[in-house]
Amino acid sequence: MTVVNLGLGVRNEVLFVDVKGANGCATSKFTNKAGNTPLFITNSTEFMLKIGVGIYDIDLLTMNCEGCEFEALETLLSSNLINHFKNIQWATHSTLGVGDAIPRYCRIQELLSRTHRPTYQYRFIWESWRRRDVK
Repeated sequence: MTVVNLGLGVRNEVLFVDVKGANGCATSKFTNKAGNTPLFITNSTEFMLKIGVGIYDIDLLTMNCEGCEFEALETLLSSNLINHFKNIQWATHSTLGVGDAIPRYCRIQELLSRTHRPTYQYRFIWESWRRRDVK
């Protein structure tokens, strides 16, 4: 296992955030509070290509990144890399101030349903999707 100090999103950027909660587990770029802790974000597709997604399939992509799931999934869905994830599990965090959360959530559901099927859904909380060819 390798731990990489970065988040996934739509573009490469560094934001400074205020670390909150036990061990910083409630930190989000959507709180609109500047802080002193750098948050490194990289383009989801670029990162996945660098680690070999596209050559290899990934058994599980799980995301609980305080609102950045939307950007990360939208970016992956805009490429064919989404086909290389057997299972995708994500926390939706639709109440964190993510712009247009409901329409974006519905669009992600629509696009994911082309290649994956839900295995469980607690809408706007947690859900998991399995690629259609995986039993």
